[in-house]
Amino acid sequence: MSEEKKPDIANLSLDDIISAENKAKKQKKRKKAQNPAQTWTQPKNVNFDDFTDEQIRAQLASRGLSTKGGRQKLVNRLKAEVQRAWAQFKKANKNNVIPGLMPPMGNSKPKKPKKKLSEEERNKIHAQNEANRLAKAKRRVENLKRQEENQRRKRLKREANADKQRKLKEQQKIAKEARQRCELYVQFDLDSYKEALRKKLDPTGTKILNLTQDFSKKGFVVKFKSAEDAEACSRGSTMEKKKVITAPVMASIIASPVESKSVFFQYPLDQSHPDLTKAKAWTLTQNPDDKLTELKKLDIWIQSALTHFSKNGVVKHIYRERGFLVINFSTETAAKQCLNANESGDFNGVKFHYMKMGTPTKADCLECLKLCKSSGTKTE
Repeated sequence: MSEEKKPDIANLSLDDIISAENKAKKQKKRKKAQNPAQTWTQPKNVNFDDFTDEQIRAQLASRGLSTKGGRQKLVNRLKAEVQRAWAQFKKANKNNVIPGLMPPMGNSKPKKPKKKLSEEERNKIHAQNEANRLAKAKRRVENLKRQEENQRRKRLKREANADKQRKLKEQQKIAKEARQRCELYVQFDLDSYKEALRKKLDPTGTKILNLTQDFSKKGFVVKFKSAEDAEACSRGSTMEKKKVITAPVMASIIASPVESKSVFFQYPLDQSHPDLTKAKAWTLTQNPDDKLTELKKLDIWIQSALTHFSKNGVVKHIYRERGFLVINFSTETAAKQCLNANESGDFNGVKFHYMKMGTPTKADCLECLKLCKSSGTKTE
């Protein structure tokens, strides 16, 4: 067996030396357990029927035992003697190592003497451990400095991005307001126009059954009570020469809302509004019809808003957009006064929710919905 190579102590710490010794001990134990020459076990499943009566009596006589009785008694007597012999053998060899047999079990095995290190070796190990400790502390300090530098760089990047986004929003707001100042709305009442068409086509009011708008046909569908009346109304109209009628249209001109002159808040009848139940109850006090259309309900709230916010200044336009009710004033001062006076108040018993200056955006819609969910509001 070749001599085992010893490790270089100068390059190892005390923990490394101990780990190496423990590993060597385990490998040595494993080799002993795998060596069949050092294991012994009591024979099992011995077939005593293969022995003749004379052989059994000879074995018993050699041990000074009785040879009288039948075969069964002789077999039982030999079995008992075998068990007694094995027990006596184990007891006698409990603390001794017998060549070719299993080594002693338990903690009776003599321990190997611990390796004694010289003073010089111990000093080298302690010096190496101290150097390792100092190197580890130095690396820890360097890692902390590197981590702080990374955090500082990320913070500066976040601040730069936030400043960039803020400037971009300001530029977009200026551009949006400049575009809004160049726009206006021209609105007309569709129901009034339909009534004017009905009077033009049927002055007596007895021929037309109904008149409905059809967007796919880009116009209106007029249903007469009889085919004769329908034919008489369209007589003479062809693709080359269409029959033309003139119906008066009354349209209103409204200025486009400007960011700095507008205030918006969540529409009270919006399905995610925290006070939706109170808003519905107030609407029924104005019109008890449960099947009232949404446009009719909106008109009720717009008329009430006109009365409520006129005390803050001249109101130019009120409309609904992205689930918000937008109030457009004639001056920026009136909009600021409206925000300061109503932000913590209520409107027809419904608290103002998400009230801000400007016109609503998609981001406002998402933020308002998030606030409604966090407050526990359930959408219907």
